[in-house]
Amino acid sequence: MELRVLRYFLMVVSEGSISRAASKLHITQPTISRQLAELEKELKTELFGLLDMGILVEPVEYQNYETFPLPATDLWGVLLHIEHPLAGEETLTLEALHNLPLIIPQRALSLEGKRNRLGNALKNASVIATYNILSNAALLVHKGLGCAVCLYGGALPRLSAETKFIPFSPERVSKSVFVWKKGYKYNPASEIFIQDLKLFFTKNNA
Repeated sequence: MELRVLRYFLMVVSEGSISRAASKLHITQPTISRQLAELEKELKTELFGLLDMGILVEPVEYQNYETFPLPATDLWGVLLHIEHPLAGEETLTLEALHNLPLIIPQRALSLEGKRNRLGNALKNASVIATYNILSNAALLVHKGLGCAVCLYGGALPRLSAETKFIPFSPERVSKSVFVWKKGYKYNPASEIFIQDLKLFFTKNNA
């Protein structure tokens, strides 16, 4: 385990999205995703999932895990081309999206029940494509091929000058939670990481 990778992880948790973390770290989203995937493999546990289609550290059965709430939240909305008929709106309802060609996060299709309220609300919408990396979705929006449901991250405004992010109304946000397995004997570096993570956010939220 390298400190550089732990720094990536902390930045994603702190910012609440991979795109915003990549912007702060001045590296690409695929670089962070690849490094975090290797960290998950080393720790033998899934670190990231989605809550209401948002980033979080989250396994399925919470009774088997310790949890620590994180302050990061992200705002959900839709990315449109600036010439789209709805581009002049300040907010959009989910109902307004039902007749639009939508591009949604791939993870939204794999979650079920209450954990995917936003995804469930869009299940009858016209989904033309899915994405794992927001820059790919933004390119399709830029070409006028669809509208992307996404989080507002620090890198989003710089993806294309010809797109516009419009938040949902009522407001929808994703909250982050750090989770680790109960009773599991982690290596010393992982134990220190967990304790330092808790201390870092406890101090910064005091």
